[in-house]
Amino acid sequence: MPDTAPSNAPSPGSPVSASLGGAVRSMSLVTLLSRLFGLIRDLVIVRLFGDSAVGSAFAAAFAIPNMFRRLLGEGALSAAFIPEYARAVEAEERGSGRNGIGGESDGLATLVVAALGVVTVAVTLAVEGLLLGLLLFTGPDTTQRLSITLIMAMLPFMPLVCVTAILAGMLQVRGRMGLSMTGPIFLNTFVVIVGGWRLMQGRIGEPSTAYLLAAVTVVSGLTQAVTFAWALRRNTRWVRVGSAAWRSAVPAAKRAFKRFVPVVIGTGTLQLNAFLDMLIAMWPIWIGVTVLGVAYPLDERSNAILAFTTRLYQFPLGVFGIAVATAAFPMLARTASDGARFVETLRRGIRLSLYIGLPASAGLFLVRTDLVGLLFGQWGSGGGSGGGGGGG
Repeated sequence: MPDTAPSNAPSPGSPVSASLGGAVRSMSLVTLLSRLFGLIRDLVIVRLFGDSAVGSAFAAAFAIPNMFRRLLGEGALSAAFIPEYARAVEAEERGSGRNGIGGESDGLATLVVAALGVVTVAVTLAVEGLLLGLLLFTGPDTTQRLSITLIMAMLPFMPLVCVTAILAGMLQVRGRMGLSMTGPIFLNTFVVIVGGWRLMQGRIGEPSTAYLLAAVTVVSGLTQAVTFAWALRRNTRWVRVGSAAWRSAVPAAKRAFKRFVPVVIGTGTLQLNAFLDMLIAMWPIWIGVTVLGVAYPLDERSNAILAFTTRLYQFPLGVFGIAVATAAFPMLARTASDGARFVETLRRGIRLSLYIGLPASAGLFLVRTDLVGLLFGQWGSGGGSGGGGGGG
């Protein structure tokens, strides 16, 4: 980027650069651990379900609450909430020296978490009702029915993980970057333990295994939310509705929700594209094997194959790219009124992204065939044909 910072901009060795670099390192290490567990989770799931219809149905059921998480939790609402929360914490730290506890920041956190909880629970209940109605039009032993019931079993994960994402943003503003990224470790650990147990039992390719993993996913979401709320106990006091802290936070909450609308349009477009990708892959299960009488080119295995291979490029993205963005965003929010620090933080974030992202892209391209063959070359015995996994 061209040098547009004021002449008094902090040097590369300044506390801002050191702070961002340290935060990225901390978050990258935790995220690397999480992604390694996630890779093990995927290897367990691929050996449980393979490229089968059950694998496709489980992948779709897992993806739907996570789309809401990216949209409401880690996406638009976090982008709108974190700057306001960081501003309130910064003002309280300067004014009272009480580590930013009390007053507007607590009221804002309580208001946003409560509103998010109410909205996501209402959406969950509405979607559950809609899916329950759809079950009336499906056969008793069809893959379509399996997919619908798996989605219903997995949906309660959505409000839990959305609230967890907001709590993680609060931890990041408080400087607890590494802890804020540990949420997926709970999920991956639970799934690996239970999935590994089912593997040892030989319960491969069974719908009952998919339902059990769905239940474990919901339990992991509850565990994440409780753990993060407990970790914030020294920094946050949840306030009563109508209290002075609640009323003082209303203007900030209005600004956050006003910013939410344009941000949700952008992130919503991304999530809509992801949903359409899944719809294309799930068409044989959700709709049928033909389109206006013409044979559909994909089959019931397609969504499982798409989900497993997507994980490969998400690994470096999640370990490095997301770590840089997640570490930089609260710092950008807190330095918004200081042009020099804001520009330096932005520059360093972009440099770190390029230095890591370009070599990772080249590396994935060079090892693509061997990587797919090593990880997914032999599906579990519950899967369909082996051609879906070994093709690379």
